[in-house]
Amino acid sequence: MNRLHMISGIILVVVVTLLGGCSTLDNPAGVPANPAVGTGSVSPTPTLIFLPRSGGGPLSKDITVSQFVTALSGGLLRVHGDYLDEERGVTVRMDWCLRIAPHSISESGWFSIALDEEALAADFGPDGTVFRTPALLDMTTTGLDLSAVPEGAEVHLYWYNPATGSWELTSAKKITLSRSEGKIVCKDGEIGHFSRYGFGF
Repeated sequence: MNRLHMISGIILVVVVTLLGGCSTLDNPAGVPANPAVGTGSVSPTPTLIFLPRSGGGPLSKDITVSQFVTALSGGLLRVHGDYLDEERGVTVRMDWCLRIAPHSISESGWFSIALDEEALAADFGPDGTVFRTPALLDMTTTGLDLSAVPEGAEVHLYWYNPATGSWELTSAKKITLSRSEGKIVCKDGEIGHFSRYGFGF
């Protein structure tokens, strides 16, 4: 009888070990240490690309565009701005163009793009607008100081999720970086809904 109890005890220990894995109180059921990595929805906190400051102080620019867009025909929002980075003697030029496809919004209205003063980012409004077919963003910025971007790093387009306080990756057909020209180009970045979007690595 003692031998039967001992065999039963060993089997019970083996079953508990197999079912429980190597879990601990700090990491129950083997959850990855950083569940945000590799899930496809939320990415590790990116480093946004910052605009050179004019003369070392805050940028003195306010670049915003508003355009009435109809639900039937869609529309185009284009914003262009430039300023002199006095410290380097280089002009920073920004061109952003958003294409909204016909029938991709539920109702016509005023839409806007407001470029950020410090980062290569913009606020798209009205906040919360959702597209049936993603709007497509083309962006070219030149005159950037890209020395903070590590060699081999890839630049991506992100949107800010206020519900989670995190930046999330969104798709783009192509994003290229030229260090010699201080240039970043985005082709067909997908804007599925209006929020804050920015470029980072």
